[in-house]
Amino acid sequence: MKFSKHLKALMKKNYILWKRNMCCSIFEILLPFLLVLIFVVIRSEVNDDFIPMKSFYSEKAILPPNYQSIGTNPKTGAPIPPHMKDCLTGRSSQYPSFRNGYVATIGPDDLLKPLENIFSQNYNYKTKRYSSVEDMISYASSRDYNDDICLGIAIDSYQNNIFKYRLFFNASSATNPEIPQTVKPDVIKYLYQDMEDQLDPWVDSGFLTIQNWIDNQILQYTTQDNTQQIQASITSMLVEDHYKNPLVSSLKGNMGVFIVLPMILVYLRMTYGLLIEKEKKIREGMKVMGMSDSSFYASWIIYYLIIYIMCSILVATALKVSIYVSSDWSIIFVWHLLFGISLIFQSLFITTFFTKAQVGNIFAMVFFLFQYMANMILSNDDNPTKSTKVGISILPQVGTVLGCDVFLISESSKKGIQWSNLTDEIVNYSVAINMAMDVVNIVIFIILALYFDQVFPNDFGKKRHPLFFISWIFEKKLSPEEKKRKLLENAEAEQKIDFNQNFEEVPQNLKDQEELNQAVKITNLRKIYPSGKSAVNGLNFSMYNGQIFALLGHNGAGKTSTISMLTGMYEMTDGSATALGRDVESEMQEIRTFMGVCPQYDILFDNLSVKEHLELFATFKGMTDSQEIQKQVQKHIEDVDLQEKTNELAKNLSGGQRRRLSVAIAFIGGSKLVYLDEPTSGMDTSARRHIWDMLKRYKNDRVICLTTHFMDEADYLGDRIGIMADGQLVCMGKPLFLKNKFGTGYNLTVVKKNPTDDSQPIINLVKKHINTAVILSDVSAEVVFQLQNEQAPKFPALFLELDNSFQKLSIQTYGISITTLEEVFLKVAHLKQEKIKEQKKKQQQIEQQKNSKIYLNIPNSQNVNGDIENQYGQNRNEFEENCIDEVDNFDLNQVRVTKAYQKFQYHMRALIVKRIISFKRDIRSLLCEVILPCLIVVVGLSLTLITFIKEQDTILIDPINFPQPLKVVSSNTPGLPHSSIDALFNSFNDKSLYSFNQQYDLQPTQWEESAYQAKTDSVSGSYYVEDIDASNIFKYTTEVNTIYRDAAPLYINQMNEAYINYKLSTLGKPSITLQITNQPLPLTYTLKNLSGTAQGLVASFIYAIAFSFIPASLISFIVKERTEKIKHQQLVSGVSLYTYWFSNYFVDFIKHIIPAVFSILMILAYDISSFTESSCFGAISFMMFLYGWSIIPFSYFTGFVFGDYGNAQVSAFFINFLFGGIMPMIVFILRIIDSTKSVGKVLGWILRIVPSFSFGYGIMNIGNRNLYALQNDQKELDSPFSINIAGADIIFLIIEGIFYYLLVFLVENYNQISFLSNMFSKEKQVKYEPKEYDEDVQKEIEIINQTNPSDYTVRVNKLRKVFIPAKDRIKVAVDQISFGIGNGECFTLLGVNGAGKTTTFKILSGEIQQTSGECHIMGYDLQTQINQARNFIGYCPQFDALCDNLTAREHLEMYALIKGIPIEMREKLVAKKIKEMDLTEFEHRLAGTYSGGNKRKLSVAIAMLGNPPIVFLDEPSTGMDPAARRFMWDVISRISTKRKSSSVILTTHSMEEAEALSTRVAIQVEGILKCIGSIQQIKDKFGEGYEVEIKLKIPTEQELIQKLHSYGISQSQVKEQIHYRELEQYLKKMNAFNLYEQINDQGNGKQLYARLTSDYGVSLLSLAQYVILEQNGENLKAFIENKLGEYSIIEHFDDFYRFRIQSEISIGKMFEVFENNKNQLLVENYSVKQASIEQIFNLFATNKIKVNSKKQKVQNDKNNKDYSNQQNNSPQSNGQKLVEMNQLRIIHKSNNN
Repeated sequence: MKFSKHLKALMKKNYILWKRNMCCSIFEILLPFLLVLIFVVIRSEVNDDFIPMKSFYSEKAILPPNYQSIGTNPKTGAPIPPHMKDCLTGRSSQYPSFRNGYVATIGPDDLLKPLENIFSQNYNYKTKRYSSVEDMISYASSRDYNDDICLGIAIDSYQNNIFKYRLFFNASSATNPEIPQTVKPDVIKYLYQDMEDQLDPWVDSGFLTIQNWIDNQILQYTTQDNTQQIQASITSMLVEDHYKNPLVSSLKGNMGVFIVLPMILVYLRMTYGLLIEKEKKIREGMKVMGMSDSSFYASWIIYYLIIYIMCSILVATALKVSIYVSSDWSIIFVWHLLFGISLIFQSLFITTFFTKAQVGNIFAMVFFLFQYMANMILSNDDNPTKSTKVGISILPQVGTVLGCDVFLISESSKKGIQWSNLTDEIVNYSVAINMAMDVVNIVIFIILALYFDQVFPNDFGKKRHPLFFISWIFEKKLSPEEKKRKLLENAEAEQKIDFNQNFEEVPQNLKDQEELNQAVKITNLRKIYPSGKSAVNGLNFSMYNGQIFALLGHNGAGKTSTISMLTGMYEMTDGSATALGRDVESEMQEIRTFMGVCPQYDILFDNLSVKEHLELFATFKGMTDSQEIQKQVQKHIEDVDLQEKTNELAKNLSGGQRRRLSVAIAFIGGSKLVYLDEPTSGMDTSARRHIWDMLKRYKNDRVICLTTHFMDEADYLGDRIGIMADGQLVCMGKPLFLKNKFGTGYNLTVVKKNPTDDSQPIINLVKKHINTAVILSDVSAEVVFQLQNEQAPKFPALFLELDNSFQKLSIQTYGISITTLEEVFLKVAHLKQEKIKEQKKKQQQIEQQKNSKIYLNIPNSQNVNGDIENQYGQNRNEFEENCIDEVDNFDLNQVRVTKAYQKFQYHMRALIVKRIISFKRDIRSLLCEVILPCLIVVVGLSLTLITFIKEQDTILIDPINFPQPLKVVSSNTPGLPHSSIDALFNSFNDKSLYSFNQQYDLQPTQWEESAYQAKTDSVSGSYYVEDIDASNIFKYTTEVNTIYRDAAPLYINQMNEAYINYKLSTLGKPSITLQITNQPLPLTYTLKNLSGTAQGLVASFIYAIAFSFIPASLISFIVKERTEKIKHQQLVSGVSLYTYWFSNYFVDFIKHIIPAVFSILMILAYDISSFTESSCFGAISFMMFLYGWSIIPFSYFTGFVFGDYGNAQVSAFFINFLFGGIMPMIVFILRIIDSTKSVGKVLGWILRIVPSFSFGYGIMNIGNRNLYALQNDQKELDSPFSINIAGADIIFLIIEGIFYYLLVFLVENYNQISFLSNMFSKEKQVKYEPKEYDEDVQKEIEIINQTNPSDYTVRVNKLRKVFIPAKDRIKVAVDQISFGIGNGECFTLLGVNGAGKTTTFKILSGEIQQTSGECHIMGYDLQTQINQARNFIGYCPQFDALCDNLTAREHLEMYALIKGIPIEMREKLVAKKIKEMDLTEFEHRLAGTYSGGNKRKLSVAIAMLGNPPIVFLDEPSTGMDPAARRFMWDVISRISTKRKSSSVILTTHSMEEAEALSTRVAIQVEGILKCIGSIQQIKDKFGEGYEVEIKLKIPTEQELIQKLHSYGISQSQVKEQIHYRELEQYLKKMNAFNLYEQINDQGNGKQLYARLTSDYGVSLLSLAQYVILEQNGENLKAFIENKLGEYSIIEHFDDFYRFRIQSEISIGKMFEVFENNKNQLLVENYSVKQASIEQIFNLFATNKIKVNSKKQKVQNDKNNKDYSNQQNNSPQSNGQKLVEMNQLRIIHKSNNN
């Protein structure tokens, strides 16, 4: 049931993805059909040649009894000698392969002498007598053989009336054997006749002539009568009317190109689809969510089985209509489908080895093509044996090619392949064999795929031993415990530190969950990798129901390994874990039915919608009711706020929206256990708050484990927090416990109005009140102090003076916070290392004391050393800062290279070095562009040279080798005595072998017709006796069925033998037997060692395959640079388009030279005669280089079509292979058929627009010049440079190299060419709708509109950008925004995801063009002067545009060159940036291996390199750690606001960052600027009141018990579990019945309600705690209303409240009110802060601030309703790091732990 449900869901997924990619999907089905459909078109133009029934009687060959004329030459009148091969002129004659020389004879003189005389006297042939056959054979096969034996005759003996003789002729030549080759089939039933190959050679070679001469000698010898003679005549039997299809001869051996090769597209798409799911970890994600491997594989197999079925139906239909007309359609279909099924399992097999789609697909291409090229081995075998063909057809590509020919040949007889003759062999092969071998191949690859899937899993699989299936034979069975012990023994020595004192005690009500199986319990969990590395070292902790457990730790701490073990992806080395009562190791399948995972990476399908994703994963989780699934899907979509994106494809979602979808997937299906790995990364502040609210609501009745890099998120969401370091938990507890445990005091943050203002007066003021204050940082506009706990009483006075000194000290705002969770994390993360160091230090001291004999008394030595160290460090820092200022203090435009040619040199050098380094390190490019082309050329040409020149079999010409009985129709010339005829036929030695149909006295035509009527494929010949007894010359004619190889010598032998016996019988002598043996001459020594010569046609096809890989790699690199914005980054940094493309072209052409030169040398090495003769070699060489000249810009141009470099690679390979290999073959076939010749030429001219076709077709034409000359009856061959050969192709290649390069620049400059952009774009037709703007925004619009472009470094005036993604959709991304940025200003653009920030940046960086409006940088118009403007820009894009194969240093050196920084400054600047961004450790590591944070650091370093006048930073701090982020702020502040050397435009999701750096801020919503101004200006205008967070004290268990006693509840009852039905009763006992209404699924008590309504219930202690906290909360609200006035509740749950208080009292007064009353109000912790920019941002994001509205007092919530559903406005929780400088936070630190 589960399998079928999963399979159905996966099949639906596959169908949707197939449908969404309709063009490619339809193409992959239609391509095999379309290529075969070509034959339907050709077939309509090609008519079968009708061959009428014909009598060959008049053309019969006469075999005289001795040398005598057989006729007169009508032209010369000269007598025609008997048929005999030429032994004189040999190689120069019409038989160039025949040997010169003498006639070798062996045997007695009496029979041989007359023959020798005939040869010497009549033919002038020399004869040479050998003593034995063995001597002759030995000589002919020796190294000393001089090719001087023309033919041989051996008369062995004539004992016992048996005359044996052998004839020796040459049959080793495949093209012109003297006699039919004996290794070929003895009968070819699929033909009507084969005179050319199986009768004429017997006659023309003289074999039958000599045979008849010898028989005459024997006749005369045995009868002792020299006048007796036999004159035989031989010809073919009547051949019936039949048709001859000219396509059959043209296509034989070539059908595989059209049937096999097109299937590579379907095969590669399946392989790519499987691998891309592995690469993106989608498969593992689905598996973790409950999907089984069996359903996964079954879905892909069935999905592609359907596709192959559709392909096979179409292909079978097209073949049936065009070529295989006589064959059964169902056989064609099944035959083709079996090939497709074999490809399915080959795809599965290949995907087991790879996790990267691009590498896997390259291998898949090679794997397919090498199997296909194996067919070339057979192409050189004259007659491959059945065993050879069966063996090699284990490769389905080869088997299908052989099957194609079987079908094709069978069509020549109009019989075709039917189910009845499926097993009939044609040329040693049958369709049945092909189909059977396909089945064998399928079974083999199923087994291999399953095996290697176990042995070579992906990153998360469990690898098994290669011999796991027989491990019981050679390996002792280890129990699981023994295996673990073995691993533990191999583990690295890992020092485990005791951190128990850092763990907070867990309350009893949570411990109860462990016994009730409501928790996740982890005991002594360890993970040790086979290398010995200990990743997790003895974890012991539990995660409880109804809580969020935040697991934190630095990279490599062991978090991922821990979660991987808990989700079943990794095997545990030791320990155990249970999830809600189920064992993680043994019951993972059950756990996955209620487990949800949101991994760090989004496991999303680009072409599935939000709704479809949730439906799919709901099915995996076991949901079956479709209506319930729809309800759940809708609910989760609403919960993650994706209602508007319900039917939007995942690829169109922003990063934040994709994360929200991943979170929804984790919870779908009622997951009770949820793991969330960085769920809010990439989300804007508003979206993060929404998810936080969702998680708070969803944690009821769930166990949630969360990892995050946002400490405020962990602080806010984490009920309990665990921090790992080096595989151990170093602390765990509630956030407050950790802060109290590791806190060092308070942090006072003071924010100055201007970053350039002096900080010293502020420092002095703080030190005046608290002289122990420590300065933590003084960066940009903020100064942070650390204040000790004991100084808290002095805070009010400090605050009071700060309040009174705002103007005097230029203070914007200030705030104070307790030690934040971020500081706790930074301290704790290194706690383990510090403890290890301490232990080592103590151990060393003990050892020193033991070993020392002399003790020195140096008091306080450590302190002295520490002071010295501190002093040195301070001096060093001062020195480094001075060095940095010295290196960095310059104006880029004053020092940079400005001369055009020098800039071009710099840029060319930078880009060429980049390409060379990338190429050197990128094995894929090296493979595709150099190694594979060369390898395929070598392998392909080598395969063509594998020759199968075999020794011909010796054949005894005997009727036993023919179908029994031999059915012979015989007759005679009228008037001959019937008795003589009867006696003659009775003289056949073994009459049982014959069935004679004697018809007397027929005319020759009648006899011929009669024989024809009896003719079947088992009838081999007939006889007609012309003269007997009338004279001493016996004359007869035999007609043979020429489908039989040996019928001609057999029928001569049998009739001659019968006549001799007939004559002997008249003389009363015993009968004799004539045994003739056909023993072909042996292979010569030279022939056995023949290397062979490659054919031009095959060679051209090999080059087409090989060179198809080159553009596949070129396009992959270009598309990747474009889609990943690497190219744009280089252009923004100053590279011109012309330099970019020229540098790429230069490098790519240089790389192309390697395979081109190699291929040219291979032509010489393999002696491809059709390419090396006359001027062909020059033409071929020229085309090799021209191919690179034209295909490189063609690849650049076609690259614009693709958005994914993986698809581009596959498509480019196939397109170039199609046009370079297959289409030339089609045009070639059309051209050699007379009726389609003109069509072929026209099609050739059209297809030449593709360089690959011109290249492949040109080479093919050169290789087939002889054929074209023969076809056109030309005496001389055309020049290879002729238009009809390769001349047109060469011209096209030359033109295309220029044409496509021009097209590249046309596309690049499309937006700059106004008439083109206006012609095709409808953006400007979307009218602007006037809007009301905020007064400050309107003022900015007016000011900008009246200024000149040169008045600002960046000037944006009424900028607008419209996107039209579909006919019915219009997206105004940027809507008439205006702003100006001056020198030294840091302007921050804030907005939610999709607000238009990134679009604005793309316009400013020149990536896209605006719809309307003006953009100027340093006075240059971006629409017309983009290249000049880019000289002033440094750019850090939203997504890192880095080259994976370059290091950090190489990146910076490249961009230093691009920016024109002089060489003498370059090294210092690069070193400075590496140090500034803390990249020293990664300086020489490839950027592709960096973490997200390090990539951002490098991107920022590139942007800031050289102090560019304008710096664009799009979310620069994403993923950075706090220290690196602060350092980056300092760098930005130094170059902008301090030195006034640069203007910075910044976008960020961190309000803290915005406040730290910004001189001005604008908030953008739906493309419109909602406000603009300084931070303080915006806060003054839109901020309201204070926000107060309060955490109440939780009563102890003893206090709760006492309270319950006061309500009359006994000691024995306090721990009882109660349910909802008993709630009313107990609330009344506790005098708290007023709370009954809010304990429901929507009220404040929803968590309590969920537990009350569950099977487990709630203890009275928990109920009492809830009641007391609610009552204390009521007191708190009354106090606030009484003391401070109006308030509203933003959020409340359990012991936590967040209030908004509308009060005008000062910050100091607010602090004093709460500080003085905290004990009375039972407050454990509190914080007070002003309205922050974050709060204002959230209000704008949710449209709660109206345009030009005045501040509105928020209505007091008298009913104290819970406003937790408004949490979009909620800021960080208590303890949030208050580097959000514009908020005041006052948090009391409790003295209790």
